[in-house]
Amino acid sequence: MKKVTIFLLASAMVLLLATFSCKKKEAAPPCDGKGSITFTNKLDSAVSINIVQIHYTFTLLKNYSERVSLSGDQPYEIKITGQGYYLNDTLYVATCDDQLMVVEPD
Repeated sequence: MKKVTIFLLASAMVLLLATFSCKKKEAAPPCDGKGSITFTNKLDSAVSINIVQIHYTFTLLKNYSERVSLSGDQPYEIKITGQGYYLNDTLYVATCDDQLMVVEPD
C-alpha cells in the first residue's frame, strides 16, 4: 500500500510540474518587421539616391555599396540621379526581404 501511495504522489507531482512549467511563449515577429535594400554603384561617377517615403538621401560613390534597413511590407519610391543617369522607380520591400539594387549603365 505504501508503494502505491508513493507512486501516486510522485505521478501527481510530475503531472503538476509538467502542466505548470510549460508556458506559452509569444513568437517574436520575424526580422522585427524590417526589410533591406543594398544599393551598389557600378557607374563611373557618384550617384545620389533618394528614398522619398522616409526622406532619406545619400550619395553613393563609384564601386561602393550601402545597405538601407526599411519597414517591411510596403512600397518605397526610389530616385537615383547621377551624371547622365536618372531612375525613378518603386520597390516593394517585404518583411525579412534583402534586395540588391545595382546601379549600372544601360
